[in-house]
Order: sequence, then structure tokens, then C-alpha cells
Amino acid sequence: MRTLALLATLLALPAFAADKKEKTYDLRDFGWGKSVSGPSATMGKLNGKAVVLECWGVQCPPCIASLPHMQELSEKYKDTLVVIGAECQGHTAKEIAVVTKKAGVEYAIVSGLPKTPIQFSGIPKVFVFDNKGKLVFDGNPADAGFTEAVKKVAEKADAKVAPTTAPAPGAKPAAAKA
Repeated sequence: MRTLALLATLLALPAFAADKKEKTYDLRDFGWGKSVSGPSATMGKLNGKAVVLECWGVQCPPCIASLPHMQELSEKYKDTLVVIGAECQGHTAKEIAVVTKKAGVEYAIVSGLPKTPIQFSGIPKVFVFDNKGKLVFDGNPADAGFTEAVKKVAEKADAKVAPTTAPAPGAKPAAAKA
């Protein structure tokens, strides 16, 4: 009888596993705080671009060591990739500026990551999205696959895609040209 119950359980496992699909995440599932320095990071400006979203902290030595590498990636793939650094330890803009200036950071820095579907406790933490906004890498910037994931998505993104921009609040729409 036990053997029969074990056999039934084992036979049911593949069916259970087949029903369980891996959740895919999109850039729009994430939300970050206001811009602290560098270019503003809005969804409209990311249209058609690959995105690296790094969660870091002012008092995190591995995070600070990662900042120059993120700057290099930002410069190398400037036409197809947007790097956003989300300072997740709650420091002031002035405290953040001291660290980012010393590291030569010119990419977008925002205050935190208040909305994320993926829970994590350690930083640095990095998410890489392709030019359609699909999450393709989730890990640490020191992980073996990080640089390859960035290269892959940056080279696939179209440098000719102009980011869409929203009009400023209260701005009147431009008149249509005849």
C-alpha cells in the first residue's frame, strides 16, 4: 500500500511541476524614488532602451566599488543602455552626491526602490532589462553572467529609437503641422 501511494505521488510530481510557470517581470513592475542626480529617470525616457537598475547604498563598500563599473557600462553603451542607480539606504541627496562625485558617476541616481516585485535583502543588487522592458538578469553586479547580460541587451537595443517624452505638467500640446 505504501509503495502504491509513493508511486502515485512520484507520478503526480511532473504534472505539478509543469503547471508551475516561472513568473516573468517587467520594468513597469518596478518603481523608483525621485531623481537625486544625473539625468532624470522616467519610463518615457527608457522607451526602446535596455536598462540596468542597481540598488546600492552609501555605506556599502561593495556597492561603492561597483559605481565606476556602472559608469563605464553607461558610457560604453550610451546609445542603447540606461543605467539607474537606486540608493536604498535612505541617505540624503548631499550624502549621495559626495559618494557619486568621488566615483565619477554621471548616470541617473534615484532615491530608493519603493516598488519591486522581487524581495531582496543584500546590496548591491542589480536588475537588467531588455529594450522591451523584460527582466533578463537578477543578481549581483559581481556575478559571472551580469556583464554578458548587459552586453547582450545593449547590443540588441536600437540606438535609433527616440525616447518618448511626456509634456511638462500644464503644457499645451504642440500644434499639428499641415
